[in-house]
Amino acid sequence: MSNNLSLRQRLRELVPALRERADGAEQARRVPSASIEELSATGLFRAFVPRRHGGDELPISEVLEGVIELAHGCTSTAWVGSLLSFHGLLAAWFDPRAQAELWSGGPDVRVASSVAPAGSALITDGGFRLSGRWSFCSGIDHSTWVMLGGLPTTAEHLANPRRDPNTVATQFLVPLSACTIEDDWEVAGLRATGSKSVSLRDVEVPAHRALPLVATEPTAGQRANPQPLYQVPWQPIFNSAFPPVALGTALANLAAFRDYIGGRVNAFTGRAARTAVGPSLRLAEATARIDAALAMFQRDGRELTEAGSAPDRPLSPSAQARIVYNAAFVIDQCSEAINQLWRGSGGRALHRGNAMQRHFRDIYAMTQHGAFDMDTCGERYGKELLSNPTFGVAR
Repeated sequence: MSNNLSLRQRLRELVPALRERADGAEQARRVPSASIEELSATGLFRAFVPRRHGGDELPISEVLEGVIELAHGCTSTAWVGSLLSFHGLLAAWFDPRAQAELWSGGPDVRVASSVAPAGSALITDGGFRLSGRWSFCSGIDHSTWVMLGGLPTTAEHLANPRRDPNTVATQFLVPLSACTIEDDWEVAGLRATGSKSVSLRDVEVPAHRALPLVATEPTAGQRANPQPLYQVPWQPIFNSAFPPVALGTALANLAAFRDYIGGRVNAFTGRAARTAVGPSLRLAEATARIDAALAMFQRDGRELTEAGSAPDRPLSPSAQARIVYNAAFVIDQCSEAINQLWRGSGGRALHRGNAMQRHFRDIYAMTQHGAFDMDTCGERYGKELLSNPTFGVAR
């Protein structure tokens, strides 16, 4: 693989092999190791790692566009690849001592996560004792570290079931060797992401490997990495890691539908489906939905990239709120487009060998992610729009 190619081009070269492996990956319920090694060779996992640790510090848009390419081949591989790449950004927020431990063996280290504060972290003299069980750890089989969300607590609060309102959700960086992986990923969609659960009990985590996600000032890691890339707020970046997977899947589904309809003939009338009005209307509307969603996402991606490239272009609260909502909206529009094509595909599309059935299941699995619940996202964004009529409008 030529180093003269951009990351996007290198990822595009992997698509044919990923497409061939997609069905087997789904049956195995994990991304093949060969695919992970190929992703690593492209530099995807080091894309956002600081240069002082051997990383590339690439523009955000280059990774986002590359993930769209990956999803043309395999949705689950793109999902895992995107997450493991973007975790390099959050890892750069940790204390420099944690960064040194994480990247001591090089910048291609893979870090999985489960960011929901599902664990309890008992405060000790030197740090924390972390316990709990975390679900949805995508790519955990291919990682050596994991970031787990938890709530710092004292022995007094452990005895009291009520949550301390002053507690700040915190991420804890833990070596995978300290965790137990539970093989519980038996699901309908995104099967190959291998998003299993992990558990641990009373694992010592030093204070420098703890990162509160709500900070009023730059973290120690951000001060050590003062580049604009590491100052962009985490939520709009994290939420933007997923829409390119949906967009690439939707674009692959368009191509699959077009090819499938081109050879389909009504058994009763003998009429070729490509000459009927219905498939043409469905394809036109689905294409327009995806095209509009892609344009929206690319605009937001440019804003993220500008904020991560120049110190004088920070994201306003307005832009942050818009980008977070639009991430959910883009995924929703892609799911609507795929559903529209699915309803016009007929019974033969149900066969496992037809990629459209996997696209259909995978896109609906994406809409179930807590960060992309349209009711929750819409309520939050709508309230902001009501309080400020110009809130979130791109300028």
